[in-house]
Amino acid sequence: MIEPKVSAGSCDAWYAPSMVSSLALLLAFASGPLDRAAAWQQDLETFRTELAAKHKNPFDFLKREDFDAEVRDLQAKAPKLTDSQIVVALQRIVAKIGDAHTTLVADEKRFGLGRTPISFRQFKEGWFVWGAAKSLGPLVGARLLDVGGEPAGEAVQRLAQFVPTENEGWQAQQVASLLSSRAHVVECNLQPVLRL
Repeated sequence: MIEPKVSAGSCDAWYAPSMVSSLALLLAFASGPLDRAAAWQQDLETFRTELAAKHKNPFDFLKREDFDAEVRDLQAKAPKLTDSQIVVALQRIVAKIGDAHTTLVADEKRFGLGRTPISFRQFKEGWFVWGAAKSLGPLVGARLLDVGGEPAGEAVQRLAQFVPTENEGWQAQQVASLLSSRAHVVECNLQPVLRL
């Protein structure tokens, strides 16, 4: 794991791929003779058809035609995206279904997702470091001021787009995890630099 560099009043977090998603729908990444692009095309098509076929009410909040269009748009872009960008895009689509029990699990090492060795939690006063790697122990209890120059509250709202939610408590718990996710922070056009 790469240790973050800590400087006066800030934590410049350098990420290593070790994030574990707490998601319920597994990607069926194709194995065998398919190349990467063909494998993703197959997986995305399977995702599109199987989610619609197996979910009880997948289109209560997201219209079927919008879902299909988003997946097809991702299929068109996939050859130029990294694995982590594809996974994060899928998580955004799944979140739009609006069912906290429908989520996407991806192996963070396999798909190049990354996590800082710091965890966060929301309190009424704001977002704070809740846990940290042993070497960063003194940061526990520090208030998160911003993420890449974006005020913490605004960064949290951007990250909420990846959380299938039915209530604010669940959303806060899941966004706390995403604050440590390099792939999600970068996808929100935020710099992966945390200022405490």
